[in-house]
Amino acid sequence: MTATEIACLCIGAAGILTALLSLPFFCRGRALSKKCSARTTGTVQRYRIGGGNRKAISPMVAYLVDGKPYTAYRHYKGVVTSHKSGASGAGNRLFVSERDVLHIHTAGMFCNCGELAAALWPIGSTMPVVYNPRNPKQGFVEKPVSLGGTVGVTLLCTGVGLAVFAGAMFFALSITERNLHDDLTIRTKYFQNIHGAQSSRQCVVLPQ
Repeated sequence: MTATEIACLCIGAAGILTALLSLPFFCRGRALSKKCSARTTGTVQRYRIGGGNRKAISPMVAYLVDGKPYTAYRHYKGVVTSHKSGASGAGNRLFVSERDVLHIHTAGMFCNCGELAAALWPIGSTMPVVYNPRNPKQGFVEKPVSLGGTVGVTLLCTGVGLAVFAGAMFFALSITERNLHDDLTIRTKYFQNIHGAQSSRQCVVLPQ
């Protein structure tokens, strides 16, 4: 086995290991959904601009569980921003996609994030909240969102990609090596035949 083939096997093994590492992240997302099984309704109090993601805008929703107040924020799997320079501010938009990705589209020189948030989540409006009944402060606005699924998909795709790449390279190297071996065999037989023909011509049979 050549050094290149060994390298392909190592890359393939790394890909399989990476794909297996994605499993705990998928399990984590499912476990979070099972824990946060209780539902209630909360009221939008204010907005958080920034937070874990400096570009994110999320409503802070207050809710009650057994008479005790708690707060929760809207979480996202990602944030997509775009800006059109020279356009009017009327092109500003803020929305959340079905995949829990926050889209922020701005136009013009100035953008009031508070106004965008107020248009989507007015102060005093109600929003659904899901929370963990054993730990009510663990709540999410609308639905539990975990980055575990996103990380899991990334690891899975990376691992599968590495494994497929390594397999394709190993297969290509095997075909190339086989072709070289067959070509060498043909050339060897060809030269052996030529050498045998020349030897037979040099043989002289003397009459008795």
